[in-house]
Amino acid sequence: MHVGDIMTLNVGVIGVGGIAQGHLRNITKSPIADLVAVCDVVEEKAEVAAESFDARMYTEYDQMIEKEDLEAVYICVPPHAHGEIEMKAIENDLALFIEKPLSSDPEIPEKISKAITERGLISSVGYNWRYSDMTQRALDLLEGQIIGLVVGYWMGGCPGVAWWRVKSKSGGQIVEQTTHIFDMARCLSGEVKRVYASAGLQVMQDHVEGLDVDDASVVNLEFANGAPGVVISTCMLSQGYRAMLSAFTKDLALEHTQGSLRVTRPGEEVTYKSSNDPYFKEDQVFLQAVDSGDPSEILSPYDDALKTHRVTMAANRCIETGKPQEI
Repeated sequence: MHVGDIMTLNVGVIGVGGIAQGHLRNITKSPIADLVAVCDVVEEKAEVAAESFDARMYTEYDQMIEKEDLEAVYICVPPHAHGEIEMKAIENDLALFIEKPLSSDPEIPEKISKAITERGLISSVGYNWRYSDMTQRALDLLEGQIIGLVVGYWMGGCPGVAWWRVKSKSGGQIVEQTTHIFDMARCLSGEVKRVYASAGLQVMQDHVEGLDVDDASVVNLEFANGAPGVVISTCMLSQGYRAMLSAFTKDLALEHTQGSLRVTRPGEEVTYKSSNDPYFKEDQVFLQAVDSGDPSEILSPYDDALKTHRVTMAANRCIETGKPQEI
């Protein structure tokens, strides 16, 4: 549509739960985007979002896509709900912003990625850590260095939403939460070629009704460059949340959280604090890419995010089979 002399992008959002709220605000802050429609299967949520952001309300995503003249759609649904929504958007040649994880299923994202590529559509996936200025600082510091070890963790409590507690719906903590750490490991150290994982449900089974996801896991990674890595997850904590990805070279240790970077060299230690909002940055980069037709600034297009999904799916297979998995 036109706002004054400016042509703006018509954007729709499917799924208006917790993670979508930030995207909704960021879209409305963009001078090149117009949030025209929202959709959620829970009518009350859709109504509240539509009223709050002055958008039209839907409870059926296919109706929204068919009735609205959209250029882009945000898909912010639980892991098990991905698949048909993306394919409907792809059939209508819409640019896609998709919240992580791509799915709780190993095969659905493979089909989606192929369809996006065949249509030549712009896509972005919500790996917001990539848009932190601390990530770019880490990449600059690691340039020309040989990484010898990668260590990461995501430790917190059990989210309250019911679907998260069911592995067939969420994919478990490795897939739904710690995926950010696996993605950062790939970002800093390159591709993973083999994983071995172990996990258990020892603590939370008597504290959370209906829980069948592991409450702790350890995933060993073998990177294509020869470096080993380990990523630890737990959802049993009652005292808060912490997440970090560390990379080590001979004379450099980096400890990267989303909001800070601790750098240790011989005789020197300094901590840098982030000065940007990675959630806002990822949305603005996506919208600008759709507006210009140039996706080169998008740091996590769907085909790249699929590589992270393959790592987390391989970790789950290893836990199920007890056998190392090749990527």
